[in-house]
Amino acid sequence: MIVYDEYDQSEILREIKSEVKCKETVQDLLRLLEKIKSGSNNENISDLKKEIYKKYSERLRKYNALDYDDILIRMVHVLRSGKKKHFYQFEHILIDEYQDINKVQTEIVDLLAQTKKNIFAIGDPD
Repeated sequence: MIVYDEYDQSEILREIKSEVKCKETVQDLLRLLEKIKSGSNNENISDLKKEIYKKYSERLRKYNALDYDDILIRMVHVLRSGKKKHFYQFEHILIDEYQDINKVQTEIVDLLAQTKKNIFAIGDPD
């Protein structure tokens, strides 16, 4: 399994963008992928953007690759599986830049903290 960073993701999106004749920037498409994978409000996503996401996901499977959001999603699945050993490893959970975490990351924190419930979070109101 290969982990794709932002550069690798961008390369795939450039290929797909030219195939489907999309006018969005690669940076906009990267944000779209994160939005979809993080479980944000995905109701207003156009059919073209859904097609781009589908093609992107297919390419990752073809190349036996994951991106960082996929790793987070898989972590949620592992933690939800109920394997208790994961829950007892952390006495305290410290979170910096709390204002920047998404729905998937929040779920990871909730799952890790369900036993000890010791969370310390720092956020920036700006």
